[in-house]
This record gives sequence, structure tokens and C-alpha cells, in this order.
Amino acid sequence: MRARLSVLALLMWIPVAEAAPQPVPDPAIAAIVARVSAERLKADDERLVAFGTRNTFSEKLGDKRGVFAARAWIADQFR
Repeated sequence: MRARLSVLALLMWIPVAEAAPQPVPDPAIAAIVARVSAERLKADDERLVAFGTRNTFSEKLGDKRGVFAARAWIADQFR
């Protein structure tokens, strides 16, 4: 019994963990995230699916199909 009281007394001296304060959002990141469009993401996904294969060992299948055509389309999106 005495040991239990000693342990309880020691536990009372352990500092209580406090929750960390919420970080302040970076305004630049918040502005970028606000510009994200669900419709644009869906359209991009559908366009990439339309290229067909995702196999990186596939041959060049032309300008409309395959990973090489998808790669070119993606690069064009950043130009």
C-alpha cells in the first residue's frame, strides 16, 4: 500500500502534456490550394486514362496513345 502511494505521489510531479498550438496557415499555400479545381483534376485524370497503357516499357504508340504521348501532354501543361 505504501508503495502505491509513493508511485502516485511521484506521478503527480510528472508534467502534463499539453496539446501543441494549431499552426498558422501560410497565406501563399492557402492561395494555391484555393485555386485547385475538382473539375480540372477530373478532366486531367480522364485525359491521362485516355492514353491507354501505363506500362513504361511500352513502345511509342503514336501521338495519341501510350506513355510517350502522355509524357508529351504533361510537359505541354507546364509550358
